[in-house]
Amino acid sequence: MAEPLIQYAEPDSTTVEVNHEPLL
Repeated sequence: MAEPLIQYAEPDSTTVEVNHEPLL
């Protein structure tokens, strides 16, 4: 649960934030 979440947020820290803005 915490492993895939950290791996996805660590390398794509900026992509996740930018992807959440237009998506929402």
